[in-house]
Amino acid sequence: MADAEFEVDLIINSNYKFIDIGHDLVKYLCNLIGFDEDTTHWIILAVREGISNAIKHGNACDLGKKVKVRMDYINEELRVSIQDEGKGFNPDAVKNPLLPENLLNPTGRGIFYIKSFMDDVHFEFKKNRGTVLHMKKAFRKNE
Repeated sequence: MADAEFEVDLIINSNYKFIDIGHDLVKYLCNLIGFDEDTTHWIILAVREGISNAIKHGNACDLGKKVKVRMDYINEELRVSIQDEGKGFNPDAVKNPLLPENLLNPTGRGIFYIKSFMDDVHFEFKKNRGTVLHMKKAFRKNE
C-alpha cells in the first residue's frame, strides 16, 4: 500500500492520557504504509515526544488548550505536524544534550531525539497561535 495517499487529523486536550491515541494512530498508519518494525518504532517515539512537548512546554498542561496532530502520506513520504496553542519558544536556546554539562539533565533531549529519528524536522511559529512541529519520514521499500 506504499502508493496510497491519506490524511488524518487528531485534536486532543493537553492531557498526557491522550498521548496513547497518537501512538496508536501513527502505529496503524505506519503499518498501513509498510514501514518496517524498527522504523515504525522510531516514528512513534518522535510523534510521542512531539505530542508530549506540545502538552508540557507548548500548552503548559492547560486542559483548555488543544494539541492538533496531522498526518499525511503523499509521494512515499509520511508528514506529521503537531501544533500547540502556547507562546512558542526558541529552538536554538535548547541546550545540546550531548555536551558533558547537560548529560545528567532530566530534560532537553526531546528535540534531539526527534531530529535523530526523522528525515526532516522544522518549526513554524504562529503569531498568537502556538508552535507547529513539522516532521517527515520517507518510505523506502527496502526498510
